[in-house]
Amino acid sequence: MEYILFPAVGKTDPITKYYDGSMLHICRTYKPQKVYIYLSKEMMQFHQLDDRYRKCLQWLQDKEKFQMEIHIIERPDLVDVHLFEAFYDDYEALLAEIQQENPSAQILLNVSAGTPAMKSALQFIAASSGDGYLPIQVSTPQKGANREKYDFEKYDVELKWELNLDNSETSNRCEESQTILLNKRIKQEIIIKHIEAYDYRAALEVAESIKKLLPQKALLILKAAVYRLALDLSQVERLTLDSEI
Repeated sequence: MEYILFPAVGKTDPITKYYDGSMLHICRTYKPQKVYIYLSKEMMQFHQLDDRYRKCLQWLQDKEKFQMEIHIIERPDLVDVHLFEAFYDDYEALLAEIQQENPSAQILLNVSAGTPAMKSALQFIAASSGDGYLPIQVSTPQKGANREKYDFEKYDVELKWELNLDNSETSNRCEESQTILLNKRIKQEIIIKHIEAYDYRAALEVAESIKKLLPQKALLILKAAVYRLALDLSQVERLTLDSEI
């Protein structure tokens, strides 16, 4: 499976209190082929100060022996990060573009970094689309909120990396959010209702919207039903022979 990570970053990134922040930990666990780092004005300032996000990702690749493309998305005008509408349309447009460029990839959404509005926006996009997006939550090592205060302008990124306990401990603090599964169940019920009404075309359209969450055989059966209803028996036979349904 090819993975792509789309994260906002927060003040626990890339490393806090001797452990990975959420972005770094998702990359350590899933080893994505690409990562897109979305930076508000404030986070851009930290990035420009010492390149902390990219440096840690490059060191992680060297340590774990994998490669990924690192894309930096800078938003110098994004100041009101607490406002949902300040970035939601931008999120949707970027994710649609990433998905179009990488149709076979599973896009991971980091819902543990950024402001509450940013996390909610990504959760909503994942739940409403249901296809190709997988929200990932990362728990803190102490299983609670990070309450320590840090001076992020005096951040020694090299020392942070050297003292990072996740480099020596084997732990996985990533959890796949259940919102995508809720969306799947809702749409499955809709598909069943369409099938019961013999509206196979409508059932197929809904199934296509969550095709990465359904068995391929189920989609083929629905396609065969659509052709059969249209009396296109040659296509029914072709699907039957090609897929052994």
